[in-house]
Amino acid sequence: MYRFQFVSLPVVFLAFSLLCSLNVNGQESTDSVGYFDVVYLKDGTSLEGIVKKYDTRTEMVFQLPGGTPTMTIPSRLVERIVRGSIDGNVRSEWKTVSLPIKRGVYQICSGGLLAGTTAWAGDFVATPSLDYSVGYFLSESVGLGLGTGIHIYSPNAGEVVYPLFAEVRARIRPGKPSLYLSGAGGYGFAFPNEARSITNASGGILVHPAIGLSMPGKTYHLHLDVGVRYQEATWTREFWGVQGSTDLFEQSMQYTRFVVRFGMML
Repeated sequence: MYRFQFVSLPVVFLAFSLLCSLNVNGQESTDSVGYFDVVYLKDGTSLEGIVKKYDTRTEMVFQLPGGTPTMTIPSRLVERIVRGSIDGNVRSEWKTVSLPIKRGVYQICSGGLLAGTTAWAGDFVATPSLDYSVGYFLSESVGLGLGTGIHIYSPNAGEVVYPLFAEVRARIRPGKPSLYLSGAGGYGFAFPNEARSITNASGGILVHPAIGLSMPGKTYHLHLDVGVRYQEATWTREFWGVQGSTDLFEQSMQYTRFVVRFGMML
């Protein structure tokens, strides 16, 4: 005959407490982190839990409530993400979440206005510019890149510069929108323009610091910044003199223009 051996009550209580503590510590609920995420997929389904990691170009790592193992979802299947904070049992108003890319290749295309005075008449003008750059984000905060563009300083006089520059971008305040600083430096190339009587032209140093706001979206980020652009260039023009002779006039310019740019980052 078998004998049953009774375990004392304190031992049972200790074992039960240990099991409960292990179970609780192994879970990460939406209440513990103070928010919850709802992921809407393109097939119409939705998941509620916590987004652990999200790269809009590759995949999302998602965890359901209750400490379940994480799942990986291809980013191409994600329609949108909604995040809401939790205060006890009360869920606040949901706000759309767009998580930034932490590192990787980026492309930025932006158009802007260059505000300043012309070389010849000294009139105030606001002329267009276009910039394109490609680079790599070393982290969520810092990126390095190379760029080019078209900068028109005086369309009537034919003063157009084609820059080649290196840039650095630094996000100084995370959030939506986020505040960032950027700096570009390089060389602007200038070319003759017979239609504007420019027989010879040479470029010079380009420097462009700026501060702006980045507004993240689901597939791209919008950028708005203001800055100052310094560009050196030399223009030689041909003028008709008396008795059919021609005169050459050379002027070296140091453009200092206030710049407002609006662009998109992919």
